[in-house]
Amino acid sequence: MEEKKQEFKWFPKPPSKKKMMFRSSISSLKVNNQGKGPHQKREAPVLQLTSLIDMFTIILVFLLLNYSTDPNQSPPPEDISLPLVASEEGEMQPQGGVNVITANNYSITLDQSSIIEDPQMMPAKNDTMIPDLLEKLRETYEIAVQTAEINQIDPDSVRIIIQADSLCSYNLITQIVNTCTMAGYKKVSVMVLAPSY
Repeated sequence: MEEKKQEFKWFPKPPSKKKMMFRSSISSLKVNNQGKGPHQKREAPVLQLTSLIDMFTIILVFLLLNYSTDPNQSPPPEDISLPLVASEEGEMQPQGGVNVITANNYSITLDQSSIIEDPQMMPAKNDTMIPDLLEKLRETYEIAVQTAEINQIDPDSVRIIIQADSLCSYNLITQIVNTCTMAGYKKVSVMVLAPSY
């Protein structure tokens, strides 16, 4: 019998490029599948709903706190800076019609229609009412009362809001309030800004 000679190799033969590529692809599969076999399918990614629900809850609370249906929050014109109020009373909730008078030391408007535009036409200090404003207020009061009756709302709930500039004279504000009461308004409010703490 012939004996085959076995050759001893002190250094193993380096693997071919194909074997090297195969080994690297298998090792990457093991890492990506976290120890699973190469034939197992990967699991579909799961959507994390907890963080989405938290985010939508925060947005919902933010929107609910900032939403308001109060007509008192109509912004004043740019040339009017409202005075600050020191008291912290609750908001008034009007049920009937609301009319707005905007006043400063040189003009008066009623529901964005100008009553007095010229500073020389402003009432004198000893006047108790403003005749031009009284005429317009009587018209708007009658319309507001008729609208309240049609909508089955108490006609006494019709009110007027005065937006007066912080530099407006006290005498002018009292003249406007007197004119409003002479026109028939029973609820007269003066709009002011709440202090920011």
